[in-house]
Amino acid sequence: MQLAKADWREQARPEPDRNLTRMLPCNRGGGPPVAVIRLPLFLAGTCLGTGLALLGGRHLLRQLPQPDPLLASPQLELLLHLAPDPSLRRQAALLLLGRSGED
Repeated sequence: MQLAKADWREQARPEPDRNLTRMLPCNRGGGPPVAVIRLPLFLAGTCLGTGLALLGGRHLLRQLPQPDPLLASPQLELLLHLAPDPSLRRQAALLLLGRSGED
């Protein structure tokens, strides 16, 4: 009976694909797995990408115009909604409020 159980287990075990084990470098042995090698590159790329995104957003926010009575209403509305500084948003809102009384 013991022999029959062992035969059944060997029949149920799939045959390993020899070509697949030759193609994957992590299965060759003798070095760290590929995932361990790629981890520092992934972390460095993520940090650099985040830093570039932050600098780009900061540059775009600095290009917003300052509130001025001569600015068009759409530009003042843009300032009202996108300015990071609350005082700029307040000035834009006051200028827009003053224009609504003129209409």
